[in-house]
Amino acid sequence: MKTVKKEAILPFIEADKLCYFNEYKSIMEEPCVFYAADDKIGPPFLMLQSYPYGLLASFIGFHDGFFIQAISELEKNHPTIHIVIPMPSSQYPNMHSNPDNLIKKGVYKSFACCDRIPSLNEDRSIRSLTGNDQAIVSSFREEKHSNMIQLDTALEEFVINGNGEIYAYFDANGKIIGYLSCAPELYNIWDVVYIYVQPEFRSTGIGTKLASHYLNAKLKANQIPYYSGVTNAASEAAAIKAGFTLCGTRYCYEYHK
Repeated sequence: MKTVKKEAILPFIEADKLCYFNEYKSIMEEPCVFYAADDKIGPPFLMLQSYPYGLLASFIGFHDGFFIQAISELEKNHPTIHIVIPMPSSQYPNMHSNPDNLIKKGVYKSFACCDRIPSLNEDRSIRSLTGNDQAIVSSFREEKHSNMIQLDTALEEFVINGNGEIYAYFDANGKIIGYLSCAPELYNIWDVVYIYVQPEFRSTGIGTKLASHYLNAKLKANQIPYYSGVTNAASEAAAIKAGFTLCGTRYCYEYHK
């Protein structure tokens, strides 16, 4: 494998920025090392960066032979390698030659919308939260999950501190029964941080309405609404119904010697 400069990789990633958005962010914000299959400038590329639990290797422009070659090189010095293979929505990796000790950790889909669409799902029950909503937010009850922050903390982080926005869905009594938090990521691209709907109101279309409101609000502001990290069928269906289009899929693995 040949070391290459990031300037050689950027044009390829920029051509499909939304598919390779996580890799694009890493290149722009963090130190990375890049390798190519040969002297020819073009995919596949291997992007390496430090990771809290080891080494993160992203294969950009997946190629089966290059994948096996890269793994054999990396395993010499790294007992555990975290691997990501990002793919455009129209492609899927050919993994017939996978090493036996490659463990699949998950599939994460990304959705985006770059064109304003007439929305039939906009609902007057949805509005942006402000710093004046602290009392309403404090009475909101939600399940606790390890990968999410509670709404009162999110209000301070995103709204009061100005690091994002929260759209809340209110019932007829003025109580919050669901919300979507989002934050700017890079340039004019925003991403969904979390969507939550109280259990008794799920499967009623509230998640779709929140996603649709977010999509249209960002397009009206000439921003790109992005919805990444989708791992379940319900969230995928909500994204599609809201007007998003699948733009990329990330296959995540762990490699152990």
